[in-house]
Amino acid sequence: MSGKKLEFIISHGEESLIMDILKILKEKYDYNTLSKITGLPISTLNRYCTGKSTPKGKRIMNLINKIIPMMDIEKIIKENIIIDKNGYMDSSALFLNTNILKILSLYALDFFAGKKITCIIAFDELSISLATSIALISNRKLLFLSNSPFCEMKDNFLYFIYSSFGENNVYWLPKRYIKMNESVLIIMSNAFNSNKINSFFDFLKRINVFVCGVFSVIGKKDEWEKINFPLGSKNTCLILF
Repeated sequence: MSGKKLEFIISHGEESLIMDILKILKEKYDYNTLSKITGLPISTLNRYCTGKSTPKGKRIMNLINKIIPMMDIEKIIKENIIIDKNGYMDSSALFLNTNILKILSLYALDFFAGKKITCIIAFDELSISLATSIALISNRKLLFLSNSPFCEMKDNFLYFIYSSFGENNVYWLPKRYIKMNESVLIIMSNAFNSNKINSFFDFLKRINVFVCGVFSVIGKKDEWEKINFPLGSKNTCLILF
């Protein structure tokens, strides 16, 4: 999508998403500035941002034309990431802001439109909120990797092991909810560990689960280039550092 703009909004329940975008813009601009941008009275914007009313009819299209060009996924991500002096990143704000989650979810669904998806898998803890949002919007099954079983009955789980710095790491999936020939979309908060990602792909291949795509919000370019994406999968990372 050129410029990674949210031009697909018209086909995804524009009323609620327009309000979500306005709420995000409200975090950056005051009502006076938003009023000048949109041409709407401050009182009307206040009702939209507080959820007391929603835009209707031609006003929706007018808002789309005025505020969608301001919404750049890459810019939203960069503005919500903290990088310290050692290069460590904190992207938690992206996955704890429900308005941003909705926008990222719809962007992901638009990117993978036409792909057969039977299950959404959250690859890491931070991505659980985004994977949940995508699963709810698309009405798909949701699973997430865990570094420990959810209960004491370990026979009810499948697991894979990958080695890092000479240490074995174990991750688990509930056995009863993952089926042969599933077509899964994997959601990642980050693609920083190609070793773990490739080990997970190998594990899914062994249990006859097809990876139709990978959606990562941020990633390291050198790690992304080491990932052995399954044949036929569609994959994207919104920002590579």
